[in-house]
Amino acid sequence: MLKKNSVLFDMIVTFGVQFIILILNFLINKIFAINLGVESFGIFNIARRGATLIGFLILCGQGISIVRYLSIKKNKNNQEKISYIFAGLTIILYMVLLFILLLFFFNNILTNILFGSQEYKYLMIPILFFAFSTSISTYVSSVFRGLEKFVQFNISQLIIQVLIVVFFMITKETNLISIFFYWSMISLVVSIIFSIILFFKMFKSNRFEIINFKSIRLNMFKYGASRVIGEFIQFAYYLVPLVFVNNKFGNIEAGYFSASTGILQMMLPFFSYIGLVLLPKASSSITDGQFKDFKYKINKGMFVYLIISLLGVVFAMIFTPFIIRILYSTDFLSGVQVARVLIISLIPRSLFLLLRNPIDAISQTPYNTISLLLSFLIMIVLMYFSTSVTQIALSFVLSDIILALCSLIIWLKSEKLIKEE
Repeated sequence: MLKKNSVLFDMIVTFGVQFIILILNFLINKIFAINLGVESFGIFNIARRGATLIGFLILCGQGISIVRYLSIKKNKNNQEKISYIFAGLTIILYMVLLFILLLFFFNNILTNILFGSQEYKYLMIPILFFAFSTSISTYVSSVFRGLEKFVQFNISQLIIQVLIVVFFMITKETNLISIFFYWSMISLVVSIIFSIILFFKMFKSNRFEIINFKSIRLNMFKYGASRVIGEFIQFAYYLVPLVFVNNKFGNIEAGYFSASTGILQMMLPFFSYIGLVLLPKASSSITDGQFKDFKYKINKGMFVYLIISLLGVVFAMIFTPFIIRILYSTDFLSGVQVARVLIISLIPRSLFLLLRNPIDAISQTPYNTISLLLSFLIMIVLMYFSTSVTQIALSFVLSDIILALCSLIIWLKSEKLIKEE
């Protein structure tokens, strides 16, 4: 019988709800692909991925930091936990102010970097608002994960996604400014409501008091900031190739490439669901002296991941045209060849997704950031010299293989690294 809040229970609930969210993501992409068309869909995805990237820079690693520290402090009183939550929030607000200033002074430069021209300058403010809502939503979700309240975590994410799908199904909105505004408002309002409910429950039996605020904020900033580059790279992984394609081969090819990477991104959540549970569980296992048993379970999981990802690649290779028609439309079928190349990266990327959260838990040293930086730089160099969209796709796959190998080497040395802390 499954016990509530057990590792298995949390994994099953998370996998089930995140699978539903995955289906809803399929649906929202289908809606926008049909309503916007190939060219506008490509621009929309560049803007959305740019906003997501900025959102995680605004987050400044606090999505990881708050999970780790709340897990370590799970047996402490609520005042200390609340101090960590507010410390992370203030860091995010400082980062928002920084990006407002950057946008004010460097708007033209940022627009050129993202879109290759000034044509879409009008999207920069909506992009920043979307980035802000993304950072707040992610942080609130991370607080639930750190407190090991996975039911609330999943429910909040599900409500946001359902409301987004229903809203855009009804409105059939095609104005990009309106799309980003309404999406941001839905995400922000739901996150605030869940935050209020959480804090009300925490304050109900405890008086409001923030303790050791400056030292806590400094520790959280050090831990999170050291991982910002890694977070930046992780989300830039899907933006940078799209920017290369857009600048070298035009908006139409960018639309096809966007759809191809979209297929990969829709498959990857299957392998990241468990990771949502693993970071707090890994941190707790180190605190409780049970890491050896935890590592044994992860090692068995690696074998399962490799088998499932291999089957996923074979399936996607065979049915690529069908998948594109279902997820997008027949207008995107010209991207079949590129999609098949990109799908190969599912195997190494799945291994990285399994190991990244436990690796973050074992040390304050940002090993994931180092691995991501190495593989990302190699990818950029290869893409810079690429003369076709297919070569850009192959560069993406090779960088993922390097990333997986780096993660595996670090994980094999994990017990030694914990002793060195």
